Amino acid sequence: MLKANYYSKTNDTPTSVALPAQFSGEVNSSLLTQAIHIYRHRSHRGTKKTKTRAEVSITKKKIYKQKGTGGARHGARSAPIFVGGGVTHGPTGARSVLTLPQAMRKNALKSALVQKAGEGLVCVSEELSSITKSSQAQKIVKKVSKDKKPNKFTFVIDKPNEVVQRAIRNLQNSQVLLYSQLNAFNVYFGGMLILDSSLVNNRLRGKKK
Repeated sequence: MLKANYYSKTNDTPTSVALPAQFSGEVNSSLLTQAIHIYRHRSHRGTKKTKTRAEVSITKKKIYKQKGTGGARHGARSAPIFVGGGVTHGPTGARSVLTLPQAMRKNALKSALVQKAGEGLVCVSEELSSITKSSQAQKIVKKVSKDKKPNKFTFVIDKPNEVVQRAIRNLQNSQVLLYSQLNAFNVYFGGMLILDSSLVNNRLRGKKK
């Protein structure tokens, strides 16, 4: 079972805590790659469009007669080979949406969590739920990044907390997410995961509050 550093309110030196079952198992690299590709694809707006030869604003008249010119046979200047003509096989503006079944989404998220924990980029903080100022969140960042030097931090909480969210959003390269919002993409690219201790102790271990 993978373990993570646990940072309490009273001690700057972390202790070790066993992570819940969500952080155990094998990393399915192919599924993780597929999930990241789909999340990236879905983030594109898909609004790019080029005009076909039927849509360009140019005459459709035949540019010169078929024979006797000594040149190649051509139709209208709206053909793709001419400057100002239509574009062949260009983007049409129709957005294709890739999907990932629920079971695959869950397994991809678990693979991302296991990989992140295996890299030592998961920790648990007892102070997370009591943050009221950005300076407090900055102290947590400094504390958890002594050994590792991540370039990004993702604070994970159990329930919406406007005070905590407002304090953390002022930090550079930091974000705060609900555990229910986690997916393989934002875990993989989220840098170090800082989990709220109440989230780990209650929800992830199946305990009732």
